[in-house]
Order: sequence, then C-alpha cells, then structure tokens
Amino acid sequence: MYIKKPEFEIDPENPFAADKLKRRESAEILTQLLSFIDGPFVLSVDSPWGTGKTTFIKMWEQHLKNQGFNCLYFNAWESDFHSDPLIPLIGEIQAEVISLLDDHKSKAKEYFQKAKQVGGKA
Repeated sequence: MYIKKPEFEIDPENPFAADKLKRRESAEILTQLLSFIDGPFVLSVDSPWGTGKTTFIKMWEQHLKNQGFNCLYFNAWESDFHSDPLIPLIGEIQAEVISLLDDHKSKAKEYFQKAKQVGGKA
C-alpha cells in the first residue's frame, strides 16, 4: 500500500522556519537578482527527483510575496496529462490576474478574454 506524505506546510510569516536544509540564503540571493531584472527572464531550478525543488520553490514563492512580488506558481507535472499544455497555464494566469485585480474583476476578465483570443491565434 502506498500512502502519500502530507504536504509540507509553509508558515506565511516565516517561510523558511522549518527548512532543515538552510535554503533561506539561496532564496535571498535569488530575490536580490530578481529585483534588478527589468525584462523577461527565465530561471531554472534543476536537481534530481526528491531533493526538495518543489518545497524550495513554494517557500521562496511565499518569501517573494512577503517582499511585495507578484507570484504565480504553476507545476507542469500536475497537468502533463493535458493534450495542450498552454491551456492549464493560461487558466492559472487567469485565476491570478483576477485575484490581483479583485476590485476590477469585470475589466480583468475582459482584458484576459482578449489576451486568450490573441494567444490562441499565436
């Protein structure tokens, strides 16, 4: 019988409080790097399976949110069953845009519908 481990809980106030691997310094260095980047940027976190990449990313995401960054978490493995990988990504972006623009939901939906139409043609 296989029992799934419970998800690692991250304290929103102190995301690295339970981090036994001492990754806060790495997150702070990467956060500094991000704060100086103006244009598009891709960062790859690569390590063998089971070494804590997802946990690190979720802790760093909360750290970034605490610093005032807007973040979108998308795990491609969770939706790799989908025939078109762009659809679940666009769905995540839509949910995030709407939540960020809570006061302007109708405008956000309108702009996002236009973006989806343009993106679909691309």
